[in-house]
Amino acid sequence: MKITEVYGECNESDVSVCSSVVIYEDKGSEHSLEIRYPASCQKEVASRFSLPINNIVHIISLACIIKYPEYKHRTSIFLNKEEILLVFEELNLDLIQKLYRNINETGWVELDSTLVYFQ
Repeated sequence: MKITEVYGECNESDVSVCSSVVIYEDKGSEHSLEIRYPASCQKEVASRFSLPINNIVHIISLACIIKYPEYKHRTSIFLNKEEILLVFEELNLDLIQKLYRNINETGWVELDSTLVYFQ
């Protein structure tokens, strides 16, 4: 799987919802996965996993597609607070953040195996 873009944003309008998107190529076709979740859970995620709060919205979709490869068959998923916390469990978040930086620096990364991203 070739990951070509990862980005995210939090919308502070009527309902505070964050959106994180990963765009990837799989078997010759381009796909995207959007993860939506309540913005209110960002502080707890940042605290529990020692992540910069501004990085969470950018890496959550990447973490999801690594941890849950079956999500590749979906286009959009809404996760609640408990589900968001589970996404980050058992993952090497330093490597996930490094992967995110590599995608932004080079424009794409070939992801041959996701096993290296688990602790």
